[in-house]
Amino acid sequence: MKNLFSLENPLVQLLSRACDLMIVNLLFIISCIPVVTVGAAICGMMKVCQAIVTGDERGIWNLYWTGFKNSFKQATAVWLCVVVVAASLFCYWLLITNVFTGALATVMLVLMIILAVIASGLVVYLFPLITRYDNSLREHVKNAGILAITRLLLTPLLILFTAVPFVLPLISLEAFMKTMIFWIIFGFAFLCYLANLLLKPIYGILESPSVQKNNQESEEEAEAEEEEEENPEE
Repeated sequence: MKNLFSLENPLVQLLSRACDLMIVNLLFIISCIPVVTVGAAICGMMKVCQAIVTGDERGIWNLYWTGFKNSFKQATAVWLCVVVVAASLFCYWLLITNVFTGALATVMLVLMIILAVIASGLVVYLFPLITRYDNSLREHVKNAGILAITRLLLTPLLILFTAVPFVLPLISLEAFMKTMIFWIIFGFAFLCYLANLLLKPIYGILESPSVQKNNQESEEEAEAEEEEEENPEE
């Protein structure tokens, strides 16, 4: 009987993990209400899921708001860019479906899909990088681009996890409504958790001593170049 309620019991750990995801999912939904804070809310949820995956759990409430506050500026900037790009692609799609026909419409549709995939490939890495690492937004974008290109098997899976709650209503509103309870209880946090399970090896590589040393040397070289540009020799 004691073993049944032991913290080492797999069933207890599973229930505990489910409760954690339910709590962070609720925090995420509430934080998204102002809309403009969606980016920071994603980073807050990402912070908790990263901690769960890496075994560095220190309290969901504190982790969530730490990720939310620390990433607010960069995450909000990225989120606003996402909104602009998404709106542009939607207008582009309306233009294709209502104005153009034939081969031209097909070409433009393919171009739109390519642009959407490129943007999605950057975004799925940007939020995890912003949440976990202290860097300039420019560096985050560069690193996200490198990861999107070099991780050709991982990138489509991350795009799939990210796109499900947005694409599902477009494909079948009825299916989305039937699964609404899933999204309200822990759907968003569950997908974020799965994404971070896939990203865990990436975190290990990026945080290895050799990579950190190379990054530090690159930062020092960049700072030296900036100083030279600001103080040119006469």
